[in-house]
Amino acid sequence: MTAARSSPASGTHVAIVTDFLSGLGGTERYTATVAEALVMDGAAVEVFVAEPLRDTVWHDLLMGRGVAVHAPVSDASAGRTWQMLNRHIATARPDLILVNPLGRALVQWLPTLPPDLPLPPLVGVEYSHPGPLSAHWYPPELPSVLHRFAAVIATCDASARGVVDHFGYRGPIHIVPHLIHPPLPGTPPALPRPHLGVIARISVEKGLDYALAAIALLRRAGVPAELSIYGSGSDDGRAHLLELTSCLGVGDSVHLRGLFHPIRDLNEVIHRHAIWLQPSLFESLPTALLEVFARGRTVIASAVGGIPEFLEKVPGADDLLVPAVDTRALADRVLDALQHPEHFARLARAVQQHVLAQHSPEVVGPQLMRVLSNYMGVARPG
Repeated sequence: MTAARSSPASGTHVAIVTDFLSGLGGTERYTATVAEALVMDGAAVEVFVAEPLRDTVWHDLLMGRGVAVHAPVSDASAGRTWQMLNRHIATARPDLILVNPLGRALVQWLPTLPPDLPLPPLVGVEYSHPGPLSAHWYPPELPSVLHRFAAVIATCDASARGVVDHFGYRGPIHIVPHLIHPPLPGTPPALPRPHLGVIARISVEKGLDYALAAIALLRRAGVPAELSIYGSGSDDGRAHLLELTSCLGVGDSVHLRGLFHPIRDLNEVIHRHAIWLQPSLFESLPTALLEVFARGRTVIASAVGGIPEFLEKVPGADDLLVPAVDTRALADRVLDALQHPEHFARLARAVQQHVLAQHSPEVVGPQLMRVLSNYMGVARPG
């Protein structure tokens, strides 16, 4: 950073390398939010995506902010993205490359670097929870390239511990929380309280099987529970859930809603449901959890990853936690929330205030800019 800059990113050029830019996931939202924050701080930003775009929601949002987005048109042409990135490094000479997350894009791109091309400082982002349960998420080559990073940003202590313990990373790690934009004014839930919601990718680690089983237990106890699932997944994943709803006898009570517009529809979707589930088998600190809490909704969540770490800062909020893979505990806690709405509403309001105070752009934005400015233009590690 030079003295002439009016702010940490002013006059700088940042390239963001990401695995994907489609869907509702935290990766996409984090990439878009950080890119927007950098642009607002005066940086020029370009985004390079490892896989083809399945939709253009985030692409259009970023382009509207003046951020160029480069993605392959097919899986077979992914290599062209890395050629374009290498040309960009050679000609634009970015001050920093932000890699989000530590994953497939990184190990695809680095081997394509010409040996004589000077590499700008690399800063990685890890907001998942590296460890034995999530090992299949990460390319096996990943630990061998992390020495090339100037620093890693983690969004909670649990993620930071995973980067050190599971990957063996020994460089600087900075804890910078998720950045959550203040929600629009809310409205009362549009659906009855026993109609629960979950925002999740349709994949095993999100624990949706246990959520479906909890719905079955509640209905057998006479509670007219229903569940709407917002998210996408493979055809096999959807078929599995549909088959499980049939086996559990809850086919009429579970609704696969698919994707919604992650900006335009977020407020309306979250306000449909008074109670949300986060039944993941492992997590860091999910963006969806924070977005729901930011709107004052009750969330019953698995006590995994960074979720207990987050909730321990709010007195009494451990009432919102249940052990992972415990269907009975999940069903019982939902029943508690239905039978004691005032208590759980008070907890939800307290957590909401914590999210708005600790994850707002005014708080997190300067933290992020300070971290990034430490590495802009600094020679990379050998």
